[in-house]
Amino acid sequence: MNKIVWAWEEINEWLPIYDAVYSHLLSPENSAVLEIGTWKGGWAIFMAENDRSRKIVCIDPYPNLAHIKDIFLEIAQRRAKNQIVLFERVEQALAKKFQSFDVIHLDGEHSQEAVERDLKSTAPLLNPNGLYIIDDLFYHSFPGVTAATFQFIDKLELSPFLFSEKKLYLCKKSHYEQYYTKARQMLNELELMFEEDQLLTGQTSSYLQRNSINGFSILIPKIYSSPTSEFLRNIGIKRKRSPKSIALYLAPPALVDLAKKFYLSLGQFISRFRGQPLRHFR
Repeated sequence: MNKIVWAWEEINEWLPIYDAVYSHLLSPENSAVLEIGTWKGGWAIFMAENDRSRKIVCIDPYPNLAHIKDIFLEIAQRRAKNQIVLFERVEQALAKKFQSFDVIHLDGEHSQEAVERDLKSTAPLLNPNGLYIIDDLFYHSFPGVTAATFQFIDKLELSPFLFSEKKLYLCKKSHYEQYYTKARQMLNELELMFEEDQLLTGQTSSYLQRNSINGFSILIPKIYSSPTSEFLRNIGIKRKRSPKSIALYLAPPALVDLAKKFYLSLGQFISRFRGQPLRHFR
């Protein structure tokens, strides 16, 4: 496995490294990529830097967020100059002859109506062997993402094969076996624990409980609070720990809890005089 390019930075604030790596490793080579909802570009920049043959079309109108758009454009120009183009609407991209894609990443507006619209407009653009990724499934604050996804994925001939912490990975039904096998091999190579459909493993308790969606068995990786050392080693990344993170790691849990309570109490006391809250201790 080639070394993964990853930076622990602000543009990845909502992108877990696991999902970034899954997206990269599962994508076909020389991919034409479409992303709906780009924000600061964490996912798009990661995909570009880890395969310089990728061409990425980003769709984001940035409503009342010109400063966020400027951040993305500056980073894209510096780190993925000839790989990324930005449009406000899908129709604009199609008019520029971007007609089909090998990878589609859906992370746009999170209402049910918007997700339905985005699914209907982008799923027909997916190539037969393409990868479709839906972000923020089962996100507690935005149930419309889940509602729209399960209402339409079967109608759109998409089959899920991998469900991570934040994303659902799908493909055309004709390529389900291929992607399931590829994802299972990937998880094994990354030395990650995962759940499989009991119908496939034969390991049941008192009765059979399947994890399938629309009859398609799903791989479900274990959710880790932070990247494991084995995972980082396998993708060739050495994470530099700050003095603060080292201290938190080495300190007894009771002492850390006491420090948090002291810090919050101190913040409440100071805020009475400053008129503003102190940022949370993490």
